[in-house]
Amino acid sequence: MKLLYQRLLIFFNTLFLLGLLYLSSKYLLVKFINSYQFQAIDEAIVIAVLILSTLIVLFSFYTYKNSTIIYVEKIQENTLENTTNSGDVQKSDKLQLDKFTSELNQIEQSEGSIQQKIEKTFNLMCSAIQAGQGVLYQCHQNEEKVSLVCSYAFVAKENQITSYQFGEGLIGLSAKENRTLKLDNIPEGYINVFSGLGSSSPSYIYIIPFSNNSSATIGILEVALFKDLTVLEQEIIEKSKSSFCKSII
Repeated sequence: MKLLYQRLLIFFNTLFLLGLLYLSSKYLLVKFINSYQFQAIDEAIVIAVLILSTLIVLFSFYTYKNSTIIYVEKIQENTLENTTNSGDVQKSDKLQLDKFTSELNQIEQSEGSIQQKIEKTFNLMCSAIQAGQGVLYQCHQNEEKVSLVCSYAFVAKENQITSYQFGEGLIGLSAKENRTLKLDNIPEGYINVFSGLGSSSPSYIYIIPFSNNSSATIGILEVALFKDLTVLEQEIIEKSKSSFCKSII
């Protein structure tokens, strides 16, 4: 339908131009050559074609303008809907972050040893970011050594290293340089996460150091994930790091 409408528009615009050209040529012939006179029938046909074509052009312009306005309004409505949805997502994220912060404060204010609070906080964080596995290390600056504090869904194999010297392996490197490391495209079988239904390999590993006001690294977070971290999950990790800084000395 739209294609037919466009073709009709082109046809009548062509008639309009031909009629205009016809009148112009006749006018020039009459004025400068004076060898030909308009006949009434010719003038009536040409004028009728011109009027009809003009009306169609004006109507087409008006219709196109209105359709353009409607289209723009639809775009604006869709943009508004997207903004609203984005706001809902941000609002949802804020609610989840507030809930996590509340649970974190409850752990900090609860009774129990420092080790127990650290383990609860680490489990809460790993669960919130949907980690497949996680390990928390403490850095000993005097000895330039990193040792395991607690873990999430991780059981060390026999003879598996759970402590590193500064600069040794990725954990030691992160501790020495106080630098976050991100590994993606993890080879199949590099890490296996086991459940009652079987095992699978994570796609991402984050090694994240944290420190207090000084530049010295206090501890290292290592988490294995099946998907990349979202903005919300990064905020959750930041809040957890602040809590660990209070607990790990």
